[in-house]
Amino acid sequence: MPQSRPGPLLGEDIPSPPRDPVRLAGWVKTWGVEAFASLTAVGSPEAPLPRHRFSGGRDVPLSFLELLLQQSGTLGGMGKLLQDAALERLSQAALARATLEEARRRFEQATPPADPVLAGFTDWLLAAHRRLPPDTRVPGRHAPVGVHVEAAAEPHLVYREDDLYAPTVDGTVKCHLRLIGWETDVPHLSVSQGHKHDQEAHPGLQRAALEAFVRFVCGEGSQDALEGLRHVLVTPGWSYLLQRLDGELDDLPEPDPEGEERRIGFRVTGQAPLLKVQPVLQKRQRGGGLSVGARIDWREAAAMEDVLTPEDLQVIRAHFDPVGRPPYGTGPHDLRATFACLLAMREHPRTFWDLPGHPALEVASASVAVRFVEDAAHNLSSTFELGPLSLSASALLRFTPDRRHVIAVGAEEPHRIVLATLTPQTAALVKAFANTDVRLAPEAKEDLLARLQPLQGQVDLSLPASWIGELRPARFEPVVRVEPQQSGALDVTLLVRPLPRGPTWRPGQGPAVVLGGVYQQRHSVRRDFAQEELAAAALATRLGLDAPEDDTPFSYRVAAGDAAFDWLTQLQELQSAEDNPLQVEWPREGPLVAGGSVGRAQLKLRVNTQRDWFGVQGEALAADGTTIRLAELLAAAREGRRYVVVAGRTFYRLAEELRQLLELAEAERTDARGDLLQLGRAQAARVLSLLDHPEQIEADAAFARFRRRLDESEDIEPQVGPALTAALRPYQWEGVRFLARLAHWGAGAVLADEMGLGKTLQALALLEHRAPEGPALVIAPTSVNANWLAEAARFAPALRVQAYREAGRRELLATLGPGDVLVTSYAIAVLDAGALSEVPFASLILDEAQAIKNASTERARAVRSLAADWKLALTGTPLENRVSELWSLFHTVSPGLLGSWQRFRAVFAVPIERYGDLERRRRLAEIIRPYVLRRRKAEVAQELPPRTEVVRKVSLGPTERRAYETLRTSALANIDKQQRKANEKKNGEPKAQDVRMLLLAALTRLRQLSCHPRLVQPDAGPSSAKLETLLRLAGDLQENGSRALIFSQFRSLLDIVEPHLRAAGYDTLRLDGTTAAPERAARVERFQAGEAQFFLISLKAGGVGLNLTAADVVIHLDPWWNPAVEDQASDRAHRIGQTRPVTVIRLIAEDTVEEAVLALHADKRALVDGVLEGTGVAGALSVDELVGLIKGRTPA
Repeated sequence: MPQSRPGPLLGEDIPSPPRDPVRLAGWVKTWGVEAFASLTAVGSPEAPLPRHRFSGGRDVPLSFLELLLQQSGTLGGMGKLLQDAALERLSQAALARATLEEARRRFEQATPPADPVLAGFTDWLLAAHRRLPPDTRVPGRHAPVGVHVEAAAEPHLVYREDDLYAPTVDGTVKCHLRLIGWETDVPHLSVSQGHKHDQEAHPGLQRAALEAFVRFVCGEGSQDALEGLRHVLVTPGWSYLLQRLDGELDDLPEPDPEGEERRIGFRVTGQAPLLKVQPVLQKRQRGGGLSVGARIDWREAAAMEDVLTPEDLQVIRAHFDPVGRPPYGTGPHDLRATFACLLAMREHPRTFWDLPGHPALEVASASVAVRFVEDAAHNLSSTFELGPLSLSASALLRFTPDRRHVIAVGAEEPHRIVLATLTPQTAALVKAFANTDVRLAPEAKEDLLARLQPLQGQVDLSLPASWIGELRPARFEPVVRVEPQQSGALDVTLLVRPLPRGPTWRPGQGPAVVLGGVYQQRHSVRRDFAQEELAAAALATRLGLDAPEDDTPFSYRVAAGDAAFDWLTQLQELQSAEDNPLQVEWPREGPLVAGGSVGRAQLKLRVNTQRDWFGVQGEALAADGTTIRLAELLAAAREGRRYVVVAGRTFYRLAEELRQLLELAEAERTDARGDLLQLGRAQAARVLSLLDHPEQIEADAAFARFRRRLDESEDIEPQVGPALTAALRPYQWEGVRFLARLAHWGAGAVLADEMGLGKTLQALALLEHRAPEGPALVIAPTSVNANWLAEAARFAPALRVQAYREAGRRELLATLGPGDVLVTSYAIAVLDAGALSEVPFASLILDEAQAIKNASTERARAVRSLAADWKLALTGTPLENRVSELWSLFHTVSPGLLGSWQRFRAVFAVPIERYGDLERRRRLAEIIRPYVLRRRKAEVAQELPPRTEVVRKVSLGPTERRAYETLRTSALANIDKQQRKANEKKNGEPKAQDVRMLLLAALTRLRQLSCHPRLVQPDAGPSSAKLETLLRLAGDLQENGSRALIFSQFRSLLDIVEPHLRAAGYDTLRLDGTTAAPERAARVERFQAGEAQFFLISLKAGGVGLNLTAADVVIHLDPWWNPAVEDQASDRAHRIGQTRPVTVIRLIAEDTVEEAVLALHADKRALVDGVLEGTGVAGALSVDELVGLIKGRTPA
């Protein structure tokens, strides 16, 4: 220090540094801050480059000060700012040096305190101070700030000083002196600055800190601070260890014997196949049970090491990398991934250290045991055993940076890595003992044991015999822990409890000696592992538990559903039968309790009548007084369960007779709304007839009347006039009887006899039988209205049958009474739906009822609005394409039989059409069978002549073939382009429907081109291969004396064919959609009378309702998608009244879309048979299948 400097000064005694460069050099020398201003010292190791931090973020080297001062006349405002900052920095350095010198003078003059504890502590500090070298740090860089006591779980004395060279704005440096065990140890001083902690302090900082601590103890500290310090100094070190242990244990979740405090779950949202998996965190709630789970991020879930299970990790790894690679990499910065890799390397034959010579590496896994060892003075020290390694807590902590995964290498066996996973409780002990490394005195015994005893289930502990009290043999006290899972399964664990009310372990696992008792009653028990395992295995056998789950000893999984309840019933019986009952542990929600059996006699039902169905509600009363709602019972039947759970905790077994009733009700129900079971008329009768006692049903008067008419229907015999009696054949009489019995109790029906078996005649008989009930309405296609009037006049003259179609027709409605029958068309029924719905008809007949196969059409809605006591549908094709057509039909004639459309679609339509579900098809057939009558000609009309089906292939000519291929190729290219565009559409715009419409249009043009080029290209030639084939066939038919019906779906094709036939000299008649109704009947009569050889008919206009038995040949010029439509057209000739064999000829163009359409006919026929007669079914064509037709492939 310069001799010219004044004596002790306060900060205000130091003059400000002058701005003149020459005077400034003298000032710097006087106050000893040459290192801060000398250009030669800038950046040297002894004097690092000082900096001053501006608010703008710029750092300015003070070595530029001299240059700045010399150029002050030429610098602007920024230069002046830099000068001021540099001079201020020199002033701070001078003040820091003066302050430090004065602090050292006070240290040298300090007087030891009178208190013996503080005096001893002062001597301990001074002894440490004498062992340190002088402070070589740059004078003026550091300035003392103060000293304080941190009296936390691990108390310290803390010295603070400012570092003028600090790279951050906050230049405060803290030096910590640990006080625990101070009297038996040398001072340990660590430093913390900014984000850096627990580094060994610089010797100069240690010296300054010890001097500050001495000044603090010798009088500079306040009285309260010194009293606090004295309390810390006299408190035993082991007391702080126990406090530290308490803090670590307090940070752990509360012990939860029933299950986890937190756990990861995975929630799935969306509809299959578009699903999303979201991790959630479930937490234990105050009232028991786990929360439904709050959403968490995938990486947040991956970081919850104390919660994750191996199963969780598998899901998380799959999320991050579906091919199974670890999601985090395997570098040294990823402890978990490294741990997992090392764990997998335990049995690998080729593992090496990355050292010279590549020595072999051995990897082993072990558990961590905590061992307490007693010395001669009865003090206790801890050691942690990790397989072959015996480590101190601090050493183990160094091997466990994340407090969970241990990767240790012993000094004596450097070739071996030992792995372990710490439980949270073991980790708490390691951290507490590592941070408070003291011995436990004998007086700490009870306090330590009180903390260790609750940890026995999670920590492998070993204590000296003198600490654990009397050693007794353990009792085998079996415990069955049952944990119901969300899936309904039961996780069952067999445990042992060696001490009453003590912790539990799996048999043969855990500590051999278990602590028990308190204070003077402290004792311990020794377990017999072999006996525990034998007894637990015998108990598992008695409980019917099979092999342990995942090879985990004495852990079992009982399957969900009835198996779980069967097992719980057995467990409850075993509990009550034992003299020493089993202890059964349940989650906080409480046990699942068997409530006994519920039978059919305990059922009580209430029935009320709705418009088209009966509503049923009710409940069963269990023996314990519990009321079980009918909806809960039906849900059990629907899911095939033999038990029902009430209030989440009590389960009841359904007696077999009750289950049969419930299964029938569930199968027969049309729908369910809340607790209301909806049953159609027939279903209600079947279900309720199974009840044991009439008093179990509480019903309204309408239901009682329904039951009476149902009973009466078995004896109904139809009453018809003599004309019908003579005309009806035996199978027709059977049909009339079947329909009359259904009509008596109001069950709508479908007469689906094959075409030509006299459905009209049977319907007339029913109308005559029901004439006394009131007026009737017949709705039929316009083309067959005249036939109804003629047949009624011939066979049922007692009925007053009138056509409802002329102007002023609504006046007829007011005059209707019993015996009146109106015959109208579907078109007029739509027009007059409002007026017709006001008439209470006794009977409603729907002829060719496939006209209402689409329930959403105006026609179907209009027909459903009509009121009638009984409704009958006549159709030879109740299904043409989809089973939804069947729903529309029954929704009209027997509302409620098949339930709502939503339920029918989910239960029947989608499973049958999309997935070919045979069981659903069988169930649907069972439901409708009592209300559908379908006979085939081969079964009941054996007098009909044979019918021969012929497919005649037609080869296209070269010109036609080129035109066909050109159109087909162009269509495929256009469709491919549109499909790409459709796939790019967004915002919910239509996609597949656009392409489907384009496909159908292309197919129509290809089918037309297969018949005649002019249907697509008006300027094409007059002839075609199919037309020439037809003309040759016409000549053959003329020679054989045959007469033929020629059908086509294209009226324009008939326009081409008709003049060619006439030019060839053949007589023809024509019937299509342009033919007026009266003219239709006249032309049919002319053909039947033998007027023409060929009758050209459009498929849609004349395919149903006509009697054309004068023809013995039917020619189909082009195939229609649905063979049922063609069959109906063919049956215009092959029907009752036909005396000659009938030949049906289909003209099919080879290697065209027509062949593919023909191949579809077998599947379409299967659709009808599958539902009506119990074979397979086929659905509608998809877009891909339609594309396949154009490409020439037949759909599979």
